[in-house]
Amino acid sequence: MSADSPQAEVDLTEDLIRRLIATQAPHLAERPVSFLAEGWDNAQYRLGADLVVRVPRRQKAVALLENEQRWLPRLVGALPLPVPAPVFHGKPSPGFRWPWSIVPFIEGRDALTHPLPSSPRLAHQIAHFFTALHVPAPPGMDKNPFRGVPLQERADNLLTVIRQSSLQADALERALANALAADPYQGPAVWVHGDPHPGNIIAHQGRIVSFIDWGDITSGEPSSDLGLLWMVLNANDRAVAIDQLGMDEHAVSRARGWALNFGMMLVANSADRPAYLALGHRIVETILAEGV
Repeated sequence: MSADSPQAEVDLTEDLIRRLIATQAPHLAERPVSFLAEGWDNAQYRLGADLVVRVPRRQKAVALLENEQRWLPRLVGALPLPVPAPVFHGKPSPGFRWPWSIVPFIEGRDALTHPLPSSPRLAHQIAHFFTALHVPAPPGMDKNPFRGVPLQERADNLLTVIRQSSLQADALERALANALAADPYQGPAVWVHGDPHPGNIIAHQGRIVSFIDWGDITSGEPSSDLGLLWMVLNANDRAVAIDQLGMDEHAVSRARGWALNFGMMLVANSADRPAYLALGHRIVETILAEGV
């Protein structure tokens, strides 16, 4: 089973972006505009050398963009890497009915299409970043029903996806059962990125320089973020990161379960995005290789 990713619900063009800039940010209107990339939720357009226009491509993305606008500025300067916090909040208008943002451009390439080789240095950098991020979150953050929650809340859906796939369902069900059997997280609700995967990692000269796409930012348990360890690190380097993060066997099981969740969702929904489909299969193969 594999379906296409969500279709855009608006017609986004460079001309539209130029009109939005001209009417709402005229001080930037002389800058060149060019398409940069798009994901499931947003499209990005370069705006001159150092800015990016971030525009929702479907209704469900609007709340995510507003979430970034509200919370991401609070993390500026608090992390060991820069974050693309909005520097301008675009408003709905007759030409475009949703809010949008202008964010800093971060030089580099995404780690999905230009993978970083696993290494102890990469493991240390990831662990250092999550140690800084996963500190108690401020009260008042809206809960995300898909991220930062116990895996048990996503288990029924994940089990359905596993059983509908053509992969090793019995082994994957055992992996899920092991993750669900782990002791629950008992710590405080912490800041959670929500969607850390290679497509949301920007790297330059062999190092991570930023994590982007913070629409799912929330507070909760860190397990869903730590599933990244199964996406970009080999077994030896993953052990380095696990040790630096101080994860016990239960934390490891919870994070591995979340990695399985992300992997299966990519396998099930990325028929039109070969790089993400391949990532999903790699995650699943990594978990199967651990024999849990």
